[in-house]
Amino acid sequence: MADPGGPDVSVVVATFRTGAPLLDLVDSLARQTIGTDRLELVTVDDGSGDDTPDVLRALAADRPWMTVAEIPNSGWPCRPRNVGTDLARGRWVLYMDHDDRLWSQALEAMVSAGDRAGADVVIGKEVRTGGRTIGLEAFRSSTDDAHVTRDHAFEVLTPHRMYRHAFLDEHGVRFEESLRRLEDVHLLAAAEVHAPTTAVVADLACYQWVIHGENSSLRHPDPVEYFDAARRVLDEVDRWPHPEEVRDDARRVLLRALVLNRASPSGLPAWDEEYRRAFFAEARRLTRERLPASLDAGLGAHDRLRAALVRRGDLDLLVALGTPRRIPTTRPHVAAVEAADGRLRVTVTVRLLQGDGADLVLRRRGDRLLLRPDPLVPDDLATVLDVAAEFDAARVDLLLVERSTNAEWFQPAEVGTRLVEGPDGPVWEATLVADVDPATARAGHPVVPGRWDLRLHTHLAGIDSRVLVRLDEDLALPAPLRQGPMTTAAYRTAGGRMALHVTRTRPPGPSRSRRARVRLLAGRVRRRLRLRLR
Repeated sequence: MADPGGPDVSVVVATFRTGAPLLDLVDSLARQTIGTDRLELVTVDDGSGDDTPDVLRALAADRPWMTVAEIPNSGWPCRPRNVGTDLARGRWVLYMDHDDRLWSQALEAMVSAGDRAGADVVIGKEVRTGGRTIGLEAFRSSTDDAHVTRDHAFEVLTPHRMYRHAFLDEHGVRFEESLRRLEDVHLLAAAEVHAPTTAVVADLACYQWVIHGENSSLRHPDPVEYFDAARRVLDEVDRWPHPEEVRDDARRVLLRALVLNRASPSGLPAWDEEYRRAFFAEARRLTRERLPASLDAGLGAHDRLRAALVRRGDLDLLVALGTPRRIPTTRPHVAAVEAADGRLRVTVTVRLLQGDGADLVLRRRGDRLLLRPDPLVPDDLATVLDVAAEFDAARVDLLLVERSTNAEWFQPAEVGTRLVEGPDGPVWEATLVADVDPATARAGHPVVPGRWDLRLHTHLAGIDSRVLVRLDEDLALPAPLRQGPMTTAAYRTAGGRMALHVTRTRPPGPSRSRRARVRLLAGRVRRRLRLRLR
């Protein structure tokens, strides 16, 4: 329960045999601009059985803002998170994994946004280092009242949100301790039953989700347990006090995330035969029971095809179409780069491609325009590939990406799309013109020194492509931009991509030769002093 005289925010972390990454988490909290007098870290060790509790107590010894608790092993983060929530004294509660970090302004920005909006939940911009960020569209812009589906808030299927403590207590919202999978998604769905006001902080990177080989979310789940947990999530969605179309939008999010996206190259096609068939059988059972075919009309054509194959039980074709050479993709390239008014105007063109790199030629059948006339797809599924009505909903965005963190930032752009007639049929093509202003490129904030890549995010007909932008060899690049103390230089990477190198201009001072002489003289003085002291 929150303490009226307590901190603004409690960070709750479940630990189990935690190693060095915990030190990075603690350091990231110590650097918070909100100040350690306004935060607390509550760690609850889940019966590690090693020296983790000793490490935690040693860290807490000189950090009065840190609380350490231990419980018998429960086998999953749910119970320690719940215990931590009950111990927390802050007005706000943020759940973190023990191997993640926060940017220094995160807590100050999230608490300020939540208080200003009178929110119950705050989603800070999340960055997935080592993998694709989930729910990127939710971080297009900050908002004080994000809609659960229209503003893509439910697509951020992670537990790393900040909740008003009083909201959690009033409605008894806690992690479901009987679950061993999807417990994070269950919490999100259970909270939405009470129609919380949700604020989004998109103009600052807040939460750094670090992906590595030890993340439990990357391990193969038991199929029966996994899809039983999915049913529990859907039970909560059924209870939402929203119109049925909103609940259906949430069901589509889950259909894509839990079932359809498993047909990607790293999913079903990569798994061994026995596990693949067991997983598919349970996925199909859930789909037939709880995710009716009426949902498919709201999916893009690529997802409609995969959903149809799941429903008819055609695992072999689903796997065949999920191999890299058959997955539609894009290969954007820069057509022009110009410098004007302190900005880079970047023109990018992109086409839909087949997995082998050839143009993805659309096919006309009467009034229909088929996305992918793959010879493996039977004729009776042709209707689900009709994309004639989907081009107006296409989204093409240029993202500026900080290479060291994978933080992605939307750049203002104008986009035009068209069908280009080729010898074999029409091809979808888009041209994007974006102004990259180093002074405002991070959602109104300036870029920081380092390497920055350009990534094109294309979302069309159920195809979600995020690809680094190529730079033609004969394309001339403008001179570096200089704004105040920063210099931004466009360059071509070794792999032929366009990138930016941002550096801090050296302040006026002694010449290099003079500084070198000063260092040499200082070294001589130190050596003489050491000789005299011997």
